[in-house]
Amino acid sequence: MSRHASMAILVTFMLFSVPISGCLGFMESDSAPSGQDDPCDTAPDSEDCLKLEPRPQDCSVIEIFDGGICRDLNAPDELDYGITSTKFYVGIEIDPYTPSFIGDGPDVWLVSPNLPEGLILDSETGVLSGIPFEPGASTHTIVASNPAGSSSIDIFLEITIEPPSDLQYDLSELVCISGQQCHLPPPDVTGAQPMQWTSQPPLPEGFSFDDSGSITGSSTIQASTNHVIRASNEAGNSSTTVMITIVPTTPVDFAYPDSPIEYAVGDLIEIVPHPNPGEGIEWSVTPMLPEGIHIDSEGVVRGNANTTFDWSQYKITASNSQGSSQGIILIRVTDVAPTSIGYPESNLILRVGVPMEGMSPTTLSVVDHWSIEPNPPPGISINSLTGEISGTPASVSGSREYTVTASNSGGSTSATIYIEVKIPPPSGIQWPSFEIPLRVNTQVSITPSNAGPTVESWESDPPLPDGLQFLPNGTIEGTPIERHPWTFHSLWANNSGGSLQQRVWLSVIDTQQDQSDLSYGIGSVDYPGYASSILPVGPYSFPIAVAGPDDFPVISGSHVGRGKMIGYGHESWVDLTSNENALDFALRAVEWACGENAEVGLATGAGFDTFSDELEAEGHSTSSAHPDDLSEVDCLIAEFWNGYDSGDNAAIVQFVSEGGGLIMGGHSWYWSYSNDDVAHEYPGNRIATHTGLLVSSIHGQGGENVRFDWGNDPLMTPWNAAQSIFEHSHGAI
Repeated sequence: MSRHASMAILVTFMLFSVPISGCLGFMESDSAPSGQDDPCDTAPDSEDCLKLEPRPQDCSVIEIFDGGICRDLNAPDELDYGITSTKFYVGIEIDPYTPSFIGDGPDVWLVSPNLPEGLILDSETGVLSGIPFEPGASTHTIVASNPAGSSSIDIFLEITIEPPSDLQYDLSELVCISGQQCHLPPPDVTGAQPMQWTSQPPLPEGFSFDDSGSITGSSTIQASTNHVIRASNEAGNSSTTVMITIVPTTPVDFAYPDSPIEYAVGDLIEIVPHPNPGEGIEWSVTPMLPEGIHIDSEGVVRGNANTTFDWSQYKITASNSQGSSQGIILIRVTDVAPTSIGYPESNLILRVGVPMEGMSPTTLSVVDHWSIEPNPPPGISINSLTGEISGTPASVSGSREYTVTASNSGGSTSATIYIEVKIPPPSGIQWPSFEIPLRVNTQVSITPSNAGPTVESWESDPPLPDGLQFLPNGTIEGTPIERHPWTFHSLWANNSGGSLQQRVWLSVIDTQQDQSDLSYGIGSVDYPGYASSILPVGPYSFPIAVAGPDDFPVISGSHVGRGKMIGYGHESWVDLTSNENALDFALRAVEWACGENAEVGLATGAGFDTFSDELEAEGHSTSSAHPDDLSEVDCLIAEFWNGYDSGDNAAIVQFVSEGGGLIMGGHSWYWSYSNDDVAHEYPGNRIATHTGLLVSSIHGQGGENVRFDWGNDPLMTPWNAAQSIFEHSHGAI
């Protein structure tokens, strides 16, 4: 039935049920309240009646007597039960819901559709109460009305069975004896039956639930486990936690039938209790069993007797959480003579001053005393209790036979070993440098440090450069007489104990011969432009060509680590091909710095790409290169005035120091017009402390002023000049 239809029925009912007179008029009779007739009821317009105070019965059907007057009746409004939807449980009495409203009281209460079976709407008060019988879900309209009007509310009702709740067993732990029946009474729980019962983890094997949730069963698996017990029906579930603990039975009396019993040292011992006292047993022994003998988890006394002892009594206790029982054993272990002994090594080669790793014997026998004959080498001894041979040899001793004897009260046995003491092989030797450059015709003395044993002889593979030799202490001394390219020498230190190999780079440098080889037969060259002076400031730097009236060097060379470098005072001179002598020198420079048939890297953006034809005609290969990757080239041709950063410069220095070649050209005099500190900030000079070539802002005239046949004055190099001053000050020259 629709809500509008319900209202129509309500209004019709009110019209036919409300009397014409009376203030409340709700189901009153037509007669006056008292037994006497009131004259004013029959003649209300009489003068006497008009003078009387108003009475309740004077009010009309749509009025109410209030405060001595008849006022208009107010319709109920804002009907409310405090809910618009709710849930009830089948068979559970609901808490009454009392309506609230504003206006005057309703005299009729209706609901549509009818409430679920078992629920009641009080027709006088509108209170909702009762016990629902069946599950379901529905929406109901409740109407409250009086002659002045009505108010209604829609309420959604869901009726379900009651889910389990408040599940609780009387005991939180069920303790059962292994193998015996155990029972936990049903729990307290509210909710609709029937319920399903589950456990997580599952109940121990042998246990189960009944329909009431009682837990019954038995198990021989001794453990203590926590279980989440859950009661469920189609409306929900409730859970609680129960611990189930299976404890063992009380241990029974037992004995060791084989006791008393006698063993020999080393015999296998196995003494078994009878009968088995039970489950979950922990075993203990008083006093403690001798070394090598123990009691296992089954109460068996087992092991190997390591020492002798007289008859001894031991009390053995078997216990668990339910109690304990005891048994007694008597044991004696007698001595036997050692049968065999051995050492991991029978031939020992030891080193003077080097502690030997202690060497212990192996034996299955009990040994009371160890000895060795004859006395071992000085510093070596035997431990009389353990037989371990150890110590630090103090002197050389030839190979000799020694007899080691193991003994006890029952006898002895022996083994033979050989011991030889040698001097230790060389060690702890350090050379002054991994790379040692030498000067031709210059006296040298290179002494290694030796923190190790004495070295009896020294040798080099390949042999030392001509003019050099080893002294007894390993010093390389002499005067090298000719150039020696950088060579990786194996320097051997030898003695009777062995040898030590160390690898060192050696080179003999002859800068005068280098200058002669590079400039031979060239004379002077017509170079264009104004060049900066290239000052050979390093210890192995030298001038090659000079210019100007003061003979400033404008082309110089240098040995840099294991590599070589040529520096030009002008970038255009590096690859000048228009002058035959200039080209001849340029190709010599490449071969000197880079080697024959070299892979030549032409710096990217330096403008030397046109030089590739001449280089390749000489058997070289060319490619573009940058300092960030020089792994594929033998040398690099670049400009002094460049844009390289500190990382690029470090890469160049490392490349040359490890044997690469470097050719650079450029002047700094023009750069100095707009910059300061040429010696340190000019790009090419940022590596000068490593390369030994400094680009000066001083410039000399080009053309025929560039001379390769200027002669060879060693004092043109700062290092030679400083050396000469030093020798002069000490009276050498």
